[in-house]
Amino acid sequence: MSQSPSLKHKIVVTRNLGPDVMPILEGRTEIDLVVWPEDRACDREWLLRNATGAAALVIMVSDKIDAEVLDAAGPGLRAVSTMSVGYEHVDVQELAKRSIALGYTPDVLTEAVADVCIMLALMAGRNAKQTSALVNEGNWPQFSWAPFLFCGPQLSAPSPSRQRTAGFIGFGRIAKATLARLVPFGFTRCVYGANPHSTRQGSNDDSDKELADRLGLTSVRRVDLDTVASESDVVFVLAPGGPSTYHVVNEEFLRKMKKMGVLVNASRGTLVDSDALAKVLKEGGIWAAGLDVVEGEPNIPADHPLVREPRCVILPHIGSATNETWVDMASLAANNALAAALGEPMPCALRCLPQPATSQVTDGTEVSRDRTIFGFVRQSWISKANKQLPMGNTCCYTLPESAFTSHSPDVQTPDFGALSLHPRGPVSLRANHPNLTPGQRTHHDAVLDHHISQA
Repeated sequence: MSQSPSLKHKIVVTRNLGPDVMPILEGRTEIDLVVWPEDRACDREWLLRNATGAAALVIMVSDKIDAEVLDAAGPGLRAVSTMSVGYEHVDVQELAKRSIALGYTPDVLTEAVADVCIMLALMAGRNAKQTSALVNEGNWPQFSWAPFLFCGPQLSAPSPSRQRTAGFIGFGRIAKATLARLVPFGFTRCVYGANPHSTRQGSNDDSDKELADRLGLTSVRRVDLDTVASESDVVFVLAPGGPSTYHVVNEEFLRKMKKMGVLVNASRGTLVDSDALAKVLKEGGIWAAGLDVVEGEPNIPADHPLVREPRCVILPHIGSATNETWVDMASLAANNALAAALGEPMPCALRCLPQPATSQVTDGTEVSRDRTIFGFVRQSWISKANKQLPMGNTCCYTLPESAFTSHSPDVQTPDFGALSLHPRGPVSLRANHPNLTPGQRTHHDAVLDHHISQA
């Protein structure tokens, strides 16, 4: 419920969001807006001083939000809104303890990151790092041409008889958008692997066949990670970060890749063992790598083993860096904070709730391995719900029957190991709507189980 208009709500923004976005917050009589005045990362001391009494914080990935910041803000803080999809810089457990919502910006960067995935695959395979350095350093006039000089593997299939297989570690929205972009290059097959620590195995044949038919592919298969490594011409790493995926691409995985294979990572640097990758590249175990993220970034010096590798293209985490995407991300971050400050539903937020002591949810299905459950809340469908969070100590929404005929939930395991439900899909943990037939319930449960198994 909105607060009285006579009461000003303080919103602290740690970076000016630009002329297209700041008007969302500026000039509102009910908002006391405080903005970090410099064009650089916000000083922590400034944030600690100015967070006091804030109803919402708008933060960047460079801002660490922990108990110290939350204590400084005080009990009136309703939300932390980050201009990012990832939230490793936020102590989500501390937010959960204080019932503070976490705004974030999914969906809007899918297309931009998928574009960068293709760009990295092309740059790595076609020796863009070596060849551009030749020109930029003025050495082109002195360089002798030779047959096969700077040749690399062709991303596109040179003829219908040459098959191309795309491999994915993580198979969410960005992976599927990347796969769609590979179809015009002649890719006909796709293999993907889920979280290697998942206890469930097997493919969702119906959903995989539907995707293959829609994209005109010969096959889309869920396989183990060894198969992803051995069958793929390009492996795209697009899974969430965190302990469960730490160094999932290690030396063993890399040794199973094709000699002419290319590795692309546009998710989190921690998924790839940098030392192992540098070693395998140096020894010619794979052809090349294209990275938008590196473990330890931004502290990647010129003598870093991967920077020194001629066939390792590294970008400074620019996957979402398009004008259109960043305006959309900043707008969503601002609107999340504004809604929270005014006591209104946030457009896109994680609601941080304590997990029941039994580690059970609604009908007793154990889906979380940590102390917090996060439900991805999207006002566009929450307004249709019969019940809305918070619902005691559970993370369950009961939606109209029509919701179960739309998209399936996209379930991931975030860094701390809890369950997340993507907002596009039906989000009751079990199909318990009274209007559903037993058959519909069984189908929905099977779809949900499949997505949980990919988490």
